[in-house]
Amino acid sequence: MDIFAGTGTVGVVAEQMGFNSIQIDLNKEYCEIAYQRLKPLVAQTKLGREPSVIERIGF
Repeated sequence: MDIFAGTGTVGVVAEQMGFNSIQIDLNKEYCEIAYQRLKPLVAQTKLGREPSVIERIGF
């Protein structure tokens, strides 16, 4: 779990090593960058799952 995900580097490395990861960032732009970086990597996995982006406003 990376609560300061930024551009998703931890998620990219986790995916490359075969691990699951949870990426959290409050900045919407960084979430989009991380999603775009992870999407092609995840598409290559056996499961073909996509990362999901959950937006929570007003916690």
